[in-house]
Amino acid sequence: MGQELHNYATIWSGPFVWNFEPLLPRILQRLSSNPKEKAFLFGSSEPQQLPDPRVGSEGAAAIRVVPIPVINVVFCEAAVPSLLGITSVQSSEERVAVDMKELKMGWTPWRPADHCSRRQRVSSPAAERIFVLACTLRHFGRGQYLSEGRLKRFEYAMPWLVRSKDVMDEPEPVTDVVVCYASPGGARLEFGFDKEVDRTQLLIPELIEEHGLQESEFETIKESIKAAFAAKRAEQTAKHEQLKAFLAGLGEQARAALDAAVILKVYPQNREIGDSLKTSFINRYYGHAHEVV
Repeated sequence: MGQELHNYATIWSGPFVWNFEPLLPRILQRLSSNPKEKAFLFGSSEPQQLPDPRVGSEGAAAIRVVPIPVINVVFCEAAVPSLLGITSVQSSEERVAVDMKELKMGWTPWRPADHCSRRQRVSSPAAERIFVLACTLRHFGRGQYLSEGRLKRFEYAMPWLVRSKDVMDEPEPVTDVVVCYASPGGARLEFGFDKEVDRTQLLIPELIEEHGLQESEFETIKESIKAAFAAKRAEQTAKHEQLKAFLAGLGEQARAALDAAVILKVYPQNREIGDSLKTSFINRYYGHAHEVV
């Protein structure tokens, strides 16, 4: 989730056969020990430099960037939200609490694939409490099925979660912004302003000189900076209220269940995936996993 689609196309067509065989027994063992819990699985990929098994060990060609598949497992007594956060790094826009249905996603009961081993197809009551994030939206093999805008929303989408610890009493303070300024002379500027390091009395004259603006534009540039801060503060306040409303709407029991959720991050058990390649970070909403294997 949250990555370009072409990465997913190369995960299973690359030189590696990824080994997740220990994953299912581990999930079933935990669910058997915790009969109130459910397991929710979603994947992502992380690019790493690995030796290419199809090439000899000598020479630079033996190393290639490979998207490593990762599976995240959320153990929780309540259903985790069927919601997404859609963040565009390029435009700095963010939508949170987006219904998964907008991108034809949802938590679906797990069913073993036909190619699973007999040992994996064991009948277990715990298996009925496993859910996977499935998506019926398709792109590859069907031409330009998705518009560019919808494709980008899909690529920037990540499973969304908020817990009590994620919501402060007050919105986060705004210390930096990106300012867009249209000069009466036709020039268009985009620049960053950070309260901790920048000063209007120094930065604005530099901008005027660098871009050949009129000195009389000092005050209008300054007002543009103020407007950018006001807009971002309003955005942060609205987002904060949205998070508070989401938690309040859960009810005490569901909120406590999400707060107590345990997240396991699982890498392939291939010998090429050493501990130095593993990280506990999942995404900006789920934060860090409690355990990484």
